[in-house]
Amino acid sequence: MGCSLLLTCAYLLVSFSGLVRSACDAPPLSLPIGNGTISDREVVRWGLAVEFGTPAQTIVAALDADWNSTSFWNTSFPCGNSSRPACSWVHGGSFNDKGSTSWRGPENPEQTDKSPAGGTINIRGTDILNVGSDISLDQFPVYFPKPGVIPQNGIGFGPDSTFLNRLYDQGKIASRSWSLFWGWQGAEQENQMDGSLVLGGYDKAKMAGGAPLTAPFSDGVGCPSSLLVYLSNIVVNHIDGKKTSLLNTPGSALRACIKPDNPQVVLPEDVFGNLKKAFPGKTVEHSTGIYPSSLAYEPDGVFAGNITFILSSGLQITIPNHQLVLPNVEIDDDGKQKIVDGNKTINFGQIRHEAMSYLGQPFLTSAYIHVNNDMKEFSVWKANPTTDTNFVTVRGGSNCDDDSSLSGGAIAGIVIGVVAFLAIGGLGIFFFFKRRNQNRDRDSKAGLPLVNTSQRAEEDKKHNHDIPLEMDAGVSQQAPSELPDRDYSPQELPADVPTSNK
Repeated sequence: MGCSLLLTCAYLLVSFSGLVRSACDAPPLSLPIGNGTISDREVVRWGLAVEFGTPAQTIVAALDADWNSTSFWNTSFPCGNSSRPACSWVHGGSFNDKGSTSWRGPENPEQTDKSPAGGTINIRGTDILNVGSDISLDQFPVYFPKPGVIPQNGIGFGPDSTFLNRLYDQGKIASRSWSLFWGWQGAEQENQMDGSLVLGGYDKAKMAGGAPLTAPFSDGVGCPSSLLVYLSNIVVNHIDGKKTSLLNTPGSALRACIKPDNPQVVLPEDVFGNLKKAFPGKTVEHSTGIYPSSLAYEPDGVFAGNITFILSSGLQITIPNHQLVLPNVEIDDDGKQKIVDGNKTINFGQIRHEAMSYLGQPFLTSAYIHVNNDMKEFSVWKANPTTDTNFVTVRGGSNCDDDSSLSGGAIAGIVIGVVAFLAIGGLGIFFFFKRRNQNRDRDSKAGLPLVNTSQRAEEDKKHNHDIPLEMDAGVSQQAPSELPDRDYSPQELPADVPTSNK
């Protein structure tokens, strides 16, 4: 009985500590960014490929930090002058809710989601979202995209992301954090590389080293993704070593919003004008391909240098030429990409004077970002484009802070304490039975009868049945006492967790 109780207590204690540890230290979830094949038209699109519905339909989505909710296009949305396959490429696929047996319409058709910029999208319904190889999110809500604003399906990664919240609540990730290297989309094979999305941590191998820029979330009004940085300069580095600064006012800073869903770098008119002046070659009015508002140039004498963004912290992010100057590609009626002509596209666009600049996907070919929704802050590093990985878990939330969770040392202490407890308890039980057996042997050798204690107790009960027992007047009930609080000392986070600017 005693041994069984000791083992049960030890098992429960160790199991509890293991559960706390696993809930807070779930390994990071790594998902590839790259070409995904869309189900409805067998069209290939770059982004985050997920499966939705039953049977599963593959959707290729952008990472949209403007929104907390996820939005998927439907198959009935008109495509204008584009063919349905071409339209499917632009959208990253269309989800056919009538083709899914697990689809459920919204309980409240009036439900909406709003972006910090003031946009509104409406609820569409719920279904099963499959992420990675073995994670399913049942009854995951999706919304209708906003025409003209969200060209590609978007997974919401905003400050209160439904996607991250669901993964965290199910214990699939250790924090509501995400990290992104967009990958390389150059024309030549050696300049192509899948990107990486890490949830609940980051990939240290994708960081080129040096101190990052770390900043709190902005209010989202001017920068809808809340990932606001300040640029002290943008420098065009020419092939002959000459450098051209695009910001003409010394000591000034240009506000810029990191937007992983935007396929361009967008600059105010005056800065964009300086960029065009700095580029050699003969311009074409506009790109006629998949990025119609981007710069386009004839192939002869096209820009051969690179561009460096200098952040206010001094961090420098340089986009190499093979990620800047791309072929002029369009989508044919079959949804396939084809090179239109020999012209080259430089994926930069312009916005009105003094409007917010956007650092889109070209910037994220060379920058690595870690966004922590629990801490309401983000960090930017120079990216190290590599297929190597070194995943680091980032813990977050009230259940995983240092005051309430168990560190590795604490768990080791528990295990040692349990072992010591079992050893002492086992010795106590051993000596108890040994002492009792010795007493029995001594009594037997002395000729004393061995008393049957159960029989003696029954006889005493018979004799004392009619004798009332009075409680001692001096004995009273003991007042209940409160157990003492356990004061755990705070534990310091590992030095390489990006929670502050070192």
